[in-house]
Amino acid sequence: VSGFQDSTIWSSINEVSLPDTGDSIVEVRALNDQVFAIYKDNSQWVGIGAGSIFPFVFELRDQEMGPVSPGAVVTAEDKHFYLGRDGDIYQFDGSHCLSVGGKVKRTIQSDLDWANSARTHGCFDPYNREIWWFWLSTSGITSGIVYRLENGDVPAAFSPLLSYSFLLTASIGWFELGS
Repeated sequence: VSGFQDSTIWSSINEVSLPDTGDSIVEVRALNDQVFAIYKDNSQWVGIGAGSIFPFVFELRDQEMGPVSPGAVVTAEDKHFYLGRDGDIYQFDGSHCLSVGGKVKRTIQSDLDWANSARTHGCFDPYNREIWWFWLSTSGITSGIVYRLENGDVPAAFSPLLSYSFLLTASIGWFELGS
């Protein structure tokens, strides 16, 4: 069991604060064996393993919109993709954060129930090289979008919004997922 909250085991020198951007951490996700991404409300950081008195070096890499929820960050191949707090889709490779949502941003902005945006989740289908995001819609049903990763000369592409009300509510409800 971790002693994280026990001050006799886990002292304050074992914690790092990243106050430079003034925003809160939303998600932390490994990029590889030595580097992890830190997603904040409005910035993207990396933690890099270091063989010194300080086990990690932290660097601000970009200041794009952060993820709408921890579950909205998806690892796909060697990159992270996420649904942002502005309704756009972003790609982060550890160096730069890039908006890839294009024209779907306005559709997501008008469809996503922002009061329940913390319940947004995504997943990666490696066989079809697709990323699926699901959220509660303003209409009260579950909506989603599919992003197909580029493959050779085939560019990346989005599918239209889909409705999943009858599929997801039969097995699990949004409020059972937690926030």
